[in-house]
Amino acid sequence: MLIRRFALKMSQTPKPIVHQAIGARLNSFKFRPRRLTYLHKNELFLPKTNEIKALVARPFYLQQWFIAGAGDIGGTFLLPYCSEPEQAFVDMLRHFKIDCLTREEVRGPMGLNKNMHCKVLHELIIDKIKTATVAKLSNATSEQLDELKRLELAKLNLVPTVDQMYEFYLVRQDELLQQQGQAIPFAASCLIEMQKTLPFFLTTGFPQNTTNLLLKAKKNQIPTVEHVISSDEVADRSRPSMVSQGLINLGFLPKRIERFDKSLQKELIDNVMRRVFFVTDAVNDVQSVRKRFSTMNIIGVTRYGTGMGIDDPSKISEMSDEELLERSKKAGEKLLDAGADKVIPDLSQLIPTLEKIAKQHLTQRHEKSCSF
Repeated sequence: MLIRRFALKMSQTPKPIVHQAIGARLNSFKFRPRRLTYLHKNELFLPKTNEIKALVARPFYLQQWFIAGAGDIGGTFLLPYCSEPEQAFVDMLRHFKIDCLTREEVRGPMGLNKNMHCKVLHELIIDKIKTATVAKLSNATSEQLDELKRLELAKLNLVPTVDQMYEFYLVRQDELLQQQGQAIPFAASCLIEMQKTLPFFLTTGFPQNTTNLLLKAKKNQIPTVEHVISSDEVADRSRPSMVSQGLINLGFLPKRIERFDKSLQKELIDNVMRRVFFVTDAVNDVQSVRKRFSTMNIIGVTRYGTGMGIDDPSKISEMSDEELLERSKKAGEKLLDAGADKVIPDLSQLIPTLEKIAKQHLTQRHEKSCSF
C-alpha cells in the first residue's frame, strides 16, 4: 500500500524531482536502480505491478539528451554475422567460376550497399588477375609473352560485369533470406524498449524489395519498426544519407537543407547529430558516418557482427569462449579505430551505455552553464 501511494504521488511530480525522490526513497526499500535491467517481456523485464521499479527502470538521462536513434539491420539487429548476405556473395562468385578471392576479401566491403559491394569485388578480381599476370610476365621468355597476354585478356573477358554480379546476387540473397535463421539475442527486447523511449529507425544496404522480404520473413525475431530506410531510397545509396533521410522523415532535419548557408548547414547538422546515436557492427558504416557527421554518437556492436569473421555460424558451438572473446575484442578494436565512440559486446548493453553517454553530455552542459 505504501509503495502504491508513493508511485501515485510521484506520477504527479516533475521528472527531475521524481528521479531524486525515488533515488532517496530506494534506500529504505533495500534495492538499487543498478540492479534493474532494461530487458523486456520474455527476457526478464520488471513486473508491471511494481510501479516504483517501473519508474526507475526507464532510462532517465537517455530521454533527457537524445532526440532520436538509428541502427543497422544486418549483423546488428538481424542476421547474425551477416552470414546470409555473405554466403550470397560466395555463391555468386562460385557461379561465375571465380576463385581468386578469399573469404576475408569477400567479407571486407560489408556495410556498403550491395551494388557497391559488387563493384568493389569486381575491381578486386580485375586487380588480382592483372597482378598474377604481371608476376608471370616478369619471369617469361619473349616467346611466352604473347601467349600470357592472350590468356590474361581471355580471363578478363570471362569476368562478369558489375550488373551481372549484382543481378545474380539479388536472386540468391532473396532465397537465403527467406530461410528461418538464428535470431540475434536481445534484439527484440532492445527494439521494443528503444521505440518506447524515443524515435528510432533502422537503415540497411539492401534495396527496398529485399528489405520488405527480410522483415516479413523475420517478423517473429524482431518487433515491427515503423521507420526503415533502404539503400535505394537515397541518391548515393550511402549509410550517412540513409541516416539523414531517416532524421528528415522524423522531422529533425529540414527537407531542403541545401537552401541554407554552408556554415549554417554544418552548425545545424552538428547540433542535431550531437543528440542522435547510431549503432552498427560494420567498420565501413562507422567510417562513412563518422566522416560526414563528426558529432554523432556511434556505438559499435561486436559479438554477432561481421567483424567476428565467422565463415560458418553452425560451427560456433565448436569454438571456445576464449576464441570468441578474442575475436570480439579484435572486432571492437577495429570499430574504435574507425571512429566509434563506444563498443559493446551485444545489445543487452546498448541502453545502459547510451544512458552513461547521455549523463556525460548533460553533466558537461551543466558545468558550462554554471561557469562564469
